[in-house]
Amino acid sequence: MFIAPTLAFKANAHNAFGVSLNLGYQRFSATGLQNFANANFSTAPANVTDLGASNSFGAGVRVGWLGTVNKFLSLGATYQSRTYMQKFDKYKGLFAEQGGFDIPANVAGGTALKVHPKVTVLFDLERIFYGQVKSIANPDFPIQAPLGASNGPGFGWHDINAEKVGLDVKLSPRLTLRTGYNHSGLPFDGSQTLFNLLAPAVVQEHFSVGATVGLQNGKEITIAYQHAFGQTVNGSGSIPGGFPPQGFGGGNANLRMYQNSLGVGFGWGK
Repeated sequence: MFIAPTLAFKANAHNAFGVSLNLGYQRFSATGLQNFANANFSTAPANVTDLGASNSFGAGVRVGWLGTVNKFLSLGATYQSRTYMQKFDKYKGLFAEQGGFDIPANVAGGTALKVHPKVTVLFDLERIFYGQVKSIANPDFPIQAPLGASNGPGFGWHDINAEKVGLDVKLSPRLTLRTGYNHSGLPFDGSQTLFNLLAPAVVQEHFSVGATVGLQNGKEITIAYQHAFGQTVNGSGSIPGGFPPQGFGGGNANLRMYQNSLGVGFGWGK
């Protein structure tokens, strides 16, 4: 969860800037990982699993720019810094860097093209820097160090790009319809599927639809639905055999996920 107090201002008729303080909150719990809660696998065996929820707070910044080129074209750019979070102390024997789990930085740019007085087409390109956070980026195999160590196993994620296209149609002063499509890179390959059983982020394509309905006295309600299409990533040597000090028996962990989400927002202004 982010709470982001924001200051925005117009430098002139064509350029606007904004800066936010990103105040972050995370909550994590794990169960069923008793096989790794021993000194053979973890630097802190008592802090691996079944310890209830662990909370983490932190902060970062986001800056952005919006420029109007002409009445048909607008450009925008944004950068969010790495959000430095407190460590998950209860799970310091699970995540790399003794429970560290910062939120990675991202940068994005986009365009909005008004092809009709009531129709706007939008395109964004985003880069997410998963590789800068060890608990996310360190590979699960081959193991370099025990769980919880600075170079301990992570999810094996690398930086990815996400491409997004959207359509905004203002049917009337009180009704706006929107739709969008997002495609992102896969942050890990088949060799890293074992640890990613905890976070099987294998979906790459999202489709969304939504609408904003104007009410009385400047109030409005927005509804949005998103579907992430199902995708499978099959493991490739992801469960090693004969790994010391005890063999895992070999094999593969195969991952599949799809998602549906529904959001409702309410806004008002003068």
